[in-house]
Formats: sequence, C-alpha cells, structure tokens
Amino acid sequence: MSEFPLRFLENLKQLDSTPGVALRVIEAAGRNDTSVDQISRIIEADAGLTAKVLKVSNSAWLGFSGKVTTLQKATTLLGVDMIRCLALSVAISKLFLRDDSKRVQEVFLGIWQHSLGCAIAAELLAANLPGVDSKTAFVAGLLHDIGKFVLLQWDWQAYSEVLQEAFENQDQLQTVETVRLGVSHPFVGEQLLQTWGFPDRLRRAVADHQLPRDALRGKPGSGISIAVKYANALCHQTRLGRSGNPVFELNRDHLAEDTGFSIQRFRELTVEVLQRFDERSALFELEGGATELYLNMAFQANSDLAQIYTDLKAQRQERDAYQRQLQVRDRQLDQTRRLQAIGQLAGGVAHDFNNLLTVIKGHVELAGLAAGEETQFSGHLREIENAANRAATLTEQLLAFSKRQTLRPRPLSINNEIEAMRPMLERLGGDATEIKIKSDPNLKPVMADPGQVDQILIHLILNAKDAMPEGGVVTIETRQLDAEARDRPSAAPEPDRDYGLVAISDTGVGMDEETVQRAFEPFFTTKEVGEGSGLGLSTVYGIVTQFSGSVHVRSTPGTGTTVEIYLPSLKAPSAQNRAESAPVRPPGILLVEDEISILKLIERSLSSTGYNIFPAQTPEEAEQLFSRKSEEIDLLLTDVVLPKIKGTELYRRLRSQKPELKALFMSGYSRQLVEAAPGIPFIQKPFAPTTLCQRIREILEGSAD
Repeated sequence: MSEFPLRFLENLKQLDSTPGVALRVIEAAGRNDTSVDQISRIIEADAGLTAKVLKVSNSAWLGFSGKVTTLQKATTLLGVDMIRCLALSVAISKLFLRDDSKRVQEVFLGIWQHSLGCAIAAELLAANLPGVDSKTAFVAGLLHDIGKFVLLQWDWQAYSEVLQEAFENQDQLQTVETVRLGVSHPFVGEQLLQTWGFPDRLRRAVADHQLPRDALRGKPGSGISIAVKYANALCHQTRLGRSGNPVFELNRDHLAEDTGFSIQRFRELTVEVLQRFDERSALFELEGGATELYLNMAFQANSDLAQIYTDLKAQRQERDAYQRQLQVRDRQLDQTRRLQAIGQLAGGVAHDFNNLLTVIKGHVELAGLAAGEETQFSGHLREIENAANRAATLTEQLLAFSKRQTLRPRPLSINNEIEAMRPMLERLGGDATEIKIKSDPNLKPVMADPGQVDQILIHLILNAKDAMPEGGVVTIETRQLDAEARDRPSAAPEPDRDYGLVAISDTGVGMDEETVQRAFEPFFTTKEVGEGSGLGLSTVYGIVTQFSGSVHVRSTPGTGTTVEIYLPSLKAPSAQNRAESAPVRPPGILLVEDEISILKLIERSLSSTGYNIFPAQTPEEAEQLFSRKSEEIDLLLTDVVLPKIKGTELYRRLRSQKPELKALFMSGYSRQLVEAAPGIPFIQKPFAPTTLCQRIREILEGSAD
C-alpha cells in the first residue's frame, strides 16, 4: 500500500468553489447583524448549494412543494441552523463522493452520519463548558472527521483495508492509518482546512480531538477541541454513524466527571442527541432516499405542530390565570385604599371625640367631688359618667380600626390564649353553638397584646353565632406556616416570613362577594337598625394589622364563613428591659395642651392636689416658660398633637436643656405616635382627673412604665 501524497490536498483546492461558499455561509449565519438577503447572495455563488436549499424548502416535510422559488424565501423558511448544515453537507458530498458504487456510498454516509451526531453532541456539551461557543462547536463536530473523506476519495480500496484492520485488531484508527498510509485522518483534515482558509479554532479542533484528555485540558484555547472529543466519545458509545474507530478512550463516567453532568443527566443528554439526530439525518441522505425523507419530515412537522399547539394552549391558560390574579390583586388594592381612607377619617373623629370626653369625664368627677357623697344630682352624674365610658369604648373600636389605639404587645402563645378563653367563648356561643378547637402543637409565639387577641376571639365568635340563628359548629384552628411550606396559602402577606394562622370557621348562612368586600368597613352591618354598630370585623382588622398581620375572609352563601388571621411568628421570645430611675418628687409640671377646655380642667385638677402648674397652649409659649422656670419644672405633661411641632419634639428640645426632665404624653390617638421617644409614659384620652394624678405620681416615684 502506497503512502498518502500530501499533494493530493492541493488538488482538492481546484475541484470547485463550494468549500469557500460553505465557509462564508457559516460565518455569515453566525453573526447577528447578517440579513437573510446577504446569506442568500452567498448561496447563489454555488449552483449545487442553491438547488439543495430550494429542494429542501419545497419538500413534503415543509409542505411548500413548488411554491418557494427564491433563495430569500427558502433561507427564511429553513432558518440559520438548517442552512449551515446544508452548506457543509453539499460541500463534502460534492467533493468526496466521486464513486457511484454502493459500497463507497455506504461508507461515505456512515462517516457523515457519525460527523453529524458528533456535531449535535458537541453543541449540547458546549453549553456546560466555560467559554465555548455552541455554534462553533457544532461546525467543528461536522468537520472533525473530514480527513477520512479525503483518504476515502484518494484510495477507497486502501482506506477500506485500514478501517477493517483497525476493527479486527481493536487498534486506534489513527495508529493504523499512520503505519499503513504514513498519515492520520486528523492531520489530513487539519491540512485541508488550512488550504481552504478555515479559521484556526476549527483547524485546531480537527487536529487535536484525538489527543489524550489530560493533554487537552492543559492546552490554551482547547475548549472547542474538548467539546468535540467528548462528543466523539459519546457517539462511539451509542454507535451513532460509522467512525471506523473501535477503541474508546473515554467511558460514560469520564464524560460525566469532566463535563459536570450527573450520570442521570448524561443519560438524558444521550437521548436528546439521538432524537435530534433522527430529526436532521434525513437531510443528508443520498438522492435515493428522497421519498422516505419527505415522509419522515412530514411526520416530524405534524409532531412539531402538535407540540406548538400544546405550548400555545398552556401559554393561554397561564395568561388567563395571571389576568385573574391581577383582577383579584386590583380588588384587594382598591379595598385597602378605601379602608385606609376610612381609617384616617375614623381616627381623626375618635381623637377629637376623646378630647370632648376628657372634658366631660373630668368635670363630672369634679362636680361629684364638689357635691359630696350623695345628693339629688349623684344619679345624674353617674349616668353621664357611664355614657361617657360607653362612648370611650366606641372610640376605642374606631381607633383599633384606624390602627391608633394603645397596645401593649408581648410574646404570646396563641394556643394558650385560645385555651384560656375556651370557657368564655362557649358561654358566648350558647347552648346551640358547638365550639371545636384544633391546635397546631408546632405553632410559634407571636408578638401581640393578650387583651386585643381576646377581643378578636370574642368579636368573631359573636359574628359566627349571629350567622347561625338555628345553631351550628364554630371551629377555631391554628396552624404554623413557615416560609418554605409547600401548602402555604396565597393569602399569607409576605412569602419569605413565617406566620401563625388562626382560622375561625362557622356553618352559618355565609356572605355574598359584595358583602365580603365591605366586611371590614366600620359601621357596615347586615343587621337591622339598632341591633349592632357594625364595628366587629373592622376592629379585628385594625388590631391584626397593627401587629403586622393580615385578615382574609372566605365565604359562600349557604355554606358558612372562614376568617383567617395571619400573625408574624417570633423566632424567640423577646425581652424588654425596663429602665429604672431614682424616685424624685418634682416641684412643678409644665402643662401643654392646645384645647383650652382640657387645659383648664387639667390645671384645676392638678393644682388641687398640690402641684405647681405652668400652663401653656402652644409649644412656643411652653419654651418661653421653660426658659424662665426650668429650675422649678421637673415634668412635662403635653399633648402629642400640637400646633407646628409634636409634643415629642418639644420634649426633645427641653430635655437638651435639662436632661433629668421627665415627661408624660397624652393623646386621643395611641402610643404609636410617640414611638420617636420610646420608654416615655403615655396616657390616652379620655381619662379621669384621678387617673391622671395617679399616673403622674407613679412617674415621679419612678414606678411608671
């Protein structure tokens, strides 16, 4: 057997222009700025490639038989991936398939199928290799065995003997090639690509893909070569095409280890390579298989259309679900804004009403003290005081809804609180109401005011009782909802936070959607006039939201109602340190109140107990008084809401002059307004003069919170 003459490669350059056209098509298709017209003009340079592109575009696979007459339409129809495959297949078949014998065609087709499989595998593997372009890897895979086509074209009989010897002796193919022919197919392929002017990265991939894996991994710029090497090994294992090389350097474990794929993922990758090969291989069969090619492509087109229809249906369902979710969110946002506006109005009304009640209760108490033990007016005064107390309870509910009532939260076990309230809840429900309690033992503590939690339970039990006039069952259920819980309800406010859920369900008449939407509005009620204030659920809403929780109502007419309360869970009980101060009896009190009636009432009440009162109606007047009498003033008694500045800011200014100055804030709102000065005592209007005196005494003695 004679050695392969390198001058044969020079002769191949003169065959025709197809390799150059194929290279330009591949390069143009890989650029994002290349138009279809530009690619079409390049294809026009070779008649064989033009005919192949038009023939494939008019195949039964695409259903355009005889209708596609221009390269621009054909290129648009086929797409970039198909065009680059066709360019190379036409180039290689025209150059090297010169023998019409069936045996030569079989060997040629087997090698080409192996090259195509390697290209598909290299493209998929490149996605898991850093810095490797998948499109370049695909082309390198197609070209990696081009040297075999050259040797087959040079001497079919001699090269067939080399392939047979390598298979029978289980030797490396390139070793047998070098011994018998004086040259190996990677070297021949690299030389051919060099004569054709192919890029260096493609030539290196063809020349180096047979190097040992350790040598490749340490070689600069070898990413494409590594992808081709692993793809070649995968095709050897799956017997994809006919490579002529019976010796496999890499097994599946090596491939999984080097690429980072798990064994399972590598199996899936192998299946994907085979599927893509089946879809594309028919494009490169010889002319005799055209009928089968068209039938296969028609079947594939139907499968693709079915998948497209399925995907579109899924997208439409997803879009409809998203739109429904947006509608729900819009309704919730509208309700939240409406409730916030109502809450601001309710809070303002309650604040002003508390100021009036302070005057009423104060003067009632003073009148009682002046009248003596028991007079003809004592009964009237008690009735006025009782009415004022009931009015104060009503404003407390309004402040709860507007999130402005006074709270004393602490770490709390909801399970223990419900269990402690069980006897009272059963009495409230009556004989016709059965109360069931289902407690989650894993429920974490929450930060809440025990009295307010009791108020929530009482309101909801009474609501449930009203919804079941003939009796029924009320179920109180607790459940821990951690952020990672799979069954976490969508109503839980924040996705990355743990919540404790308290759900109160009844078997009553239920509510329609319109009633549910208005359930939290103050004074909204379904009862007859005079049978209720409509503040039950609005009070619950105000309390829960102040604890950074949320309330969600689910109800259907005829099946009952469920009120779900979500309260943020605590990781661990928090401790509150109390600062202690030495008891100091102040000689004077600076009283600041912009409501003149309250100012006079408090001044009169405190003066009668022996305190030295310095009254001021504005912050400016208070600062002037303090600048003159600071040595005589040891406590600031001020309203929170004052003209121009808040009482907290006034206290900050005065304390900068006298650090030991103590303070007591008062307001028709809640303690939340004095969070800028934590630890300062607070009293909420309305209050009785005796209650105010007691609070001041506690502060001066150092025993107040």
